Amino acid sequence: MKCRLCRPIEKKTKWYYQDDKISIFDCDRCLIPQWVWHKHQKSLAKEEISYARNKCRELFGGDVKFREPRNILDHYHEHVIRRK
Repeated sequence: MKCRLCRPIEKKTKWYYQDDKISIFDCDRCLIPQWVWHKHQKSLAKEEISYARNKCRELFGGDVKFREPRNILDHYHEHVIRRK
């Protein structure tokens, strides 16, 4: 099976940011921004999660929360919930 998060090259949704570690783009299912770690792995070090979350705060403002994976459990990512 091919991982949907390893191959988001089609760019079906809005993209916000990409570097050598993460990509930030709207989820193709719920259209909520999500950050995706480029390496296919189930867990990340605290420093790696902090790096991605801080980049999201730069893009979306400091008042966001993060929801851990619910559907794709074998490739670490989080949805970025913007508070209103």
